[in-house]
Amino acid sequence: QAITGLRAMAGESYPDPVRVVTVGSAGLDAMLEKPGDNKWLSQSVEFCGGTHISSTSEAKSFALLEEEASLRRIIAATGEAAEIAIKEAERLDSEVAKLETSKASEDVLIQLSRRVDDSELPAAPKAALRDRLGELRKQLKKQQKKKKKGKVSKEEQAAFLAKLRQAIDTAQDAGADFCVATFDGSGVDGKMLRDLAAEPDMQSVAVLVLNQPSDGAVDCLAAVPSSLQASKPAGAWVQASLAAIGGKGGGKPAFAQGAARGTDADALSTAREAAEAFWA
Repeated sequence: QAITGLRAMAGESYPDPVRVVTVGSAGLDAMLEKPGDNKWLSQSVEFCGGTHISSTSEAKSFALLEEEASLRRIIAATGEAAEIAIKEAERLDSEVAKLETSKASEDVLIQLSRRVDDSELPAAPKAALRDRLGELRKQLKKQQKKKKKGKVSKEEQAAFLAKLRQAIDTAQDAGADFCVATFDGSGVDGKMLRDLAAEPDMQSVAVLVLNQPSDGAVDCLAAVPSSLQASKPAGAWVQASLAAIGGKGGGKPAFAQGAARGTDADALSTAREAAEAFWA
């Protein structure tokens, strides 16, 4: 106990004599020769109730799992337990890396974050995985906010128009007066639908678009040509479609829009059925 800087855990009971473990340039013999020397403050020297192994080679692997600052204690795993923790961190790192190069849904990010939190992993890789998943969630929120504001990329616009034109062509080939097209977060844009409805070959078919982004809401846009507006105005069509899922909308006979918030996974198909029934 005379060694300067000697540490012991508060509340711990140690045997007499007690083992002393030191980490640093000076060995225990040198400390015992000059126990009062202040230079021992520069290295770790502590009472130990038992090292459990005679050599660090017996531990094989080592993984620092957690640090408890209030107790100045670390929780670690050695041997097979450490190897399992290290391998699990590598596997989760690979999964996160795949998400960083692809589009990840909010549900996938939440589930993976929970797995990282619940798994026993080395502390440093665990913190890094949490940071990377946090960055992916930030990116996803930015994308969702961008879509809500109507800002869509040229690629998304092109994909939307291609799918919508295909649905319209199918309806026209079948001799139908209307077309209902559904999307799941694609680049739906009201201006594009207005422009498309103004084209000469669109003057005989009404179009209603339903879109369900990743936040679960259902957005609705409708364009009706002048020849059909008297009997099937766009505003009434949108209202009928969204009423089935608790939404609201309205507009002029030529063009209308609306939305339903907090909807479930079946909302898109329910709204589509209502939109088609409007023409029955």
